[in-house]
Amino acid sequence: MKKIFLIAGLFLIMKSYSQNIELEGNIEGSKDSAKVWFNKSIDADFSNYFFNCESAMIKNNAFKKTFVLNGSGVIMMNGGNYNPKIKLIVNKGDKIKIDIKKDQNVYIIKFEGNNALGLQEMYNSPYLTRKKLTPFIGDLIPKTKNSEEA
Repeated sequence: MKKIFLIAGLFLIMKSYSQNIELEGNIEGSKDSAKVWFNKSIDADFSNYFFNCESAMIKNNAFKKTFVLNGSGVIMMNGGNYNPKIKLIVNKGDKIKIDIKKDQNVYIIKFEGNNALGLQEMYNSPYLTRKKLTPFIGDLIPKTKNSEEA
């Protein structure tokens, strides 16, 4: 009987230490059997990715994917025929839904679930997507005389 409680206790400890990230997506206009590819970091440094390390199959314009993550991290949804590249900042236990549409060759992305507002801002903000900040900095730097002025 003690062994059963010990095994159950170890299982609960392991379950609380490692939790899943649940990712769902709807991609308007996608084809069945197409794949959505994901990169995950291979260590604590989010910039070290395995290329196309995991995938999810699209069926009826939707996909579901579960990742195991022991803390916070970055998962990148690689760009493909039906979706843009999207970096997702995630935490263990997150449930995220992504809605992707394409209008006039421009992707319209909406997020629901954990950190939806942060992901929406990160993907759509003109300041974080180089639409406004990069040209602003590009114009500003040549006008400065030294690094302190910049």
